[in-house]
Amino acid sequence: MSGQKFRLAVCSSGAVALGAFEAGVLSQLYADTFELRGGAFDVNIDVVAGASAGAVTGVILTQAIAATEPPTSLTARMQALWVQGLSLTKLLGSTANQSNSLFDPASIDSLASHTILDDATMRKNGGSSAPVKVTLSIAITNLDGIPIRLPNAYRLQSAYYSLFADYETLAIRGGVPHSLGPVEQLSKGPISQRPSSWNAVKELAIASSAFPFAFQSRALVRDLQNYPDSVNPRLSQKQTFNYSDGGLLDNNPIGRAIDAAAYQERLEKLEAVERYFVVVEPDPVTEESAQNSYEQGAHSPNGLPPLELAGKVTDTYFTNALSRDLLKALRVNEQLRQLNKLVEGGTMSKALEKEVRVAMGLDFKRLVNLERIVPLHHDMPLEGAFGAHFGGFLDKAYRAYDFAAGCSAARVWVNDWLAHVGSSQFALSSELQAQPVARAPQLKQQFAGIDVAALSKEKSLLSNRAVALIRNHLQAHGLLGFVADIVLRWVHGLVGKYLNRTMR
Repeated sequence: MSGQKFRLAVCSSGAVALGAFEAGVLSQLYADTFELRGGAFDVNIDVVAGASAGAVTGVILTQAIAATEPPTSLTARMQALWVQGLSLTKLLGSTANQSNSLFDPASIDSLASHTILDDATMRKNGGSSAPVKVTLSIAITNLDGIPIRLPNAYRLQSAYYSLFADYETLAIRGGVPHSLGPVEQLSKGPISQRPSSWNAVKELAIASSAFPFAFQSRALVRDLQNYPDSVNPRLSQKQTFNYSDGGLLDNNPIGRAIDAAAYQERLEKLEAVERYFVVVEPDPVTEESAQNSYEQGAHSPNGLPPLELAGKVTDTYFTNALSRDLLKALRVNEQLRQLNKLVEGGTMSKALEKEVRVAMGLDFKRLVNLERIVPLHHDMPLEGAFGAHFGGFLDKAYRAYDFAAGCSAARVWVNDWLAHVGSSQFALSSELQAQPVARAPQLKQQFAGIDVAALSKEKSLLSNRAVALIRNHLQAHGLLGFVADIVLRWVHGLVGKYLNRTMR
């Protein structure tokens, strides 16, 4: 077993408050692999892909890897954000703010700035004599769409469409993020690397985390040179677009991780390593939930009620990307196996195989070994899972529990994976093995919702903010008046009733 090298690509998805579980998983995964890094059994996390809540968590993990941060320090940063920081009261901030979102953007900016390290700190921490090199990919959703031209799509005609599923891939070298060009360049020559900043990465992560209506959409400047088929603008190649939650179209970015791994392996000339893609799923589909899906909901001749319809549309967006990426990964695996079989059987030469791989977009792709980390109690939701995954924001103890649940799930996966790759002699030390990095708090009522009486302040703040949001919109359009006041009072009562029902 001596001399074996393994590389992990971690995919951290959108999960709203269940990001606390993901933060626990990544903290424990980092702590356990930290001990194995660079040894006889060499295990490194060198690729991170994040969307939505997983984007901010992914950036924090990436910084830790690049700076060889002590595991206790990373855990403290993760807990500062996901356990202590992301409470409903802090998210609401000033309920009188003028943003077009439920939560105060100033609060989000402050929390991110306190947990994502700045450029000076990262240059100091990541500029060591033997800096760790890692590639990060962040999924973002362009709400305006980037105009794309497909030449000769039809006979003698071009076709135009808009690109909404966007992303940014960055190579971290010496603690400095470098923006990489489009993935298509992997087969076309040298990879362009343009120095960026951690402030720009922070803005990308915040935009990726901007769940619609709850969080404010973000304006980002994009360089259209990174979109080879984009319509050439009349003025500058740099254009500003509105961005929102990366999880809308790419919630569990396995595809982004596969492309980022291709970048990493080409840049670092990684050949004699075995790679595993680790997907973190806080709320996986189980056998029981799959069966229940056949029985859920009444089928009214008048169609679904608006709120139920909105919920189902949201679920469709968030779950479709995972199944799409999984199917794509399985197809890539099958294509590579077939090519390998042809080469090994002498039917195809190595030179022809290389040409075929380039033509099929498989250049620098390899077999995708997929792994997943899910809660240990598969049929029991995490504490913060209720209220469309927003429930965890209502109580610190719930986030602490989910964080610790993530640590435990990661520890179980690490032990199972080490056994799978046959590395029992390189198991974790007894000191690390004894206890995950965080303990779960003792809860009076596990998985039983939240005591409404204890949260009257939060309920009132949330109702007031919902009303302020609608009032701001009406005022901007000159629609405030007697009728509007009646509507706002009705909305306040409606929100209160909904919270009573949800928080029971």
